[in-house]
Amino acid sequence: MYLYDLLVKGGRVFDPASGKDEELDIGITGHTIVAIEKDIPRANARQVVEARGYLVTPGFIDLHAHVADGITRHGLAPDRAGVLQGVTTIVDGGSLGSHTFLGFRRYVLPANRTTVYAFLNLSYSGQARMPELRSLDDLDEETLELVLRTNRDVIKGIKVRCVSPMVHTIGATIADIAHRFARVIGGRVMVHIGDHGGAMEAQAVTERVIERLEPGDIITHPYTPWPGGAIGDNGRPIIAARDAAQRGVVIDVGRGRMNFSLKKTRQALEAGFWPTTISTDISLMTIHGPVFGLADTASIFLNLGLDLRDVIVRITANPAKALGIFEQVGSIECGKRADLSIIDYRDGGQYEFFGFEEERMTGDKLLVPVITVKDGCIVPCELPYGSAMHRAAQGKA
Repeated sequence: MYLYDLLVKGGRVFDPASGKDEELDIGITGHTIVAIEKDIPRANARQVVEARGYLVTPGFIDLHAHVADGITRHGLAPDRAGVLQGVTTIVDGGSLGSHTFLGFRRYVLPANRTTVYAFLNLSYSGQARMPELRSLDDLDEETLELVLRTNRDVIKGIKVRCVSPMVHTIGATIADIAHRFARVIGGRVMVHIGDHGGAMEAQAVTERVIERLEPGDIITHPYTPWPGGAIGDNGRPIIAARDAAQRGVVIDVGRGRMNFSLKKTRQALEAGFWPTTISTDISLMTIHGPVFGLADTASIFLNLGLDLRDVIVRITANPAKALGIFEQVGSIECGKRADLSIIDYRDGGQYEFFGFEEERMTGDKLLVPVITVKDGCIVPCELPYGSAMHRAAQGKA
C-alpha cells in the first residue's frame, strides 16, 4: 500500500506565498497535496518525479491569454500555452462573447488538461469579429446575462477594450455597463487599455474608465506604447493609473504582440509602478514569437531587475487571488490542488527577448519549464520552437 500516488523528490520548493525556499519533497494523493517534508522515502510513492536541481513552484497562472481554439482566428489550444509550458491555469481574456461561449465550453474545455477560466466580452461575437464592440447594438443583454448566470464556474468577469470605435461611440460609460453585468456573477471587470487606432480621445476616455474601476478590477496592457496607456509621454504613470493601483485595482502586464513596450516597462519599473500580475496575452499568432509563453514573459522581468520572489508571486499567488481561487491554487500547501511547475532556472548565459516592433533585449536569466504536475498527473513540457526556452532546453543557448 502506497502512501502517495506521486512524490516530487528533492527539488528546491520555492513558494513566495507560503515562504518556502528549501529542498523538500511533496507527496500527492489523487489531485491533492498531502505532505511537504524532507526525505520522504521513494518507496512510499507509486510514482516519483526526480526534481533535484530544479525549482518546484506553484503551478503558473496566466491571467490573460486567447485560447478560443477554432472559434477565433487567433485562438490557441489552451494546453499549448498551458500545461505544456508549466502553466496549470489559464484565463481567456475576452475572446468569447455570449453567442460563442457555449461552443468553447462544449468543445474546447473538455479537450484540454489546463484549468481554463474566462472574462466574457461584452460583445455578443467576442473577438470572432474585430473590433468587436462598435456600438451598443453589439451587446445582446438578455443572452449575456443568461450565459453569465449559467457558467459562473468558468466565467470570472467581463472584458472590455478601450479602442476605436468604442471610444467614440460609447465612451467611458462602458465601465458602468461592464460593472452591471459583472455583478451578475460577483465578478470583476478587465479593461484593455491602449488604442491601436490612435484616436485622439483615447487617452481622455481611458482615464475616465480607469477612474471608474473598483478594487479587484483589472487593467491589462499598462505598458502599451499606444494612446490610452498607463505611462505618459513623460515616462511617468498617469495619475488615474497610479490612483487605481493604490485603491486595489490589479495591474496586469498582458504582454502580447502590440501592447508591450520595453521602454515603457523600464520607465514604469523605475517609477515604482510595478505590475500586480505578469501575463502573456498569448495567441495562435504569437506562440512562436514574440511572446512564446509565460515563462519567457516572466523572464523579461527577472532581467529588468525584479528578483525571483517578486516574479514568481506575480505568476502564482497574485493571479490566484485576482481570480478568487487562492484557497485552491497559487501556493504549495497541504490540502491544495496538486498543481506544480518544475523549472530549470538558468542564471547565466545570454538570452534574447522581444518587445514592441523592433525592440530587443538580452539577459542572463531564464525560466525553462521542464515538467508540469497538473491535478497530480505528470505532463512533460513541450516548449515553442524558436523561443529562448526551447533553445536552452535543447542545449543551444
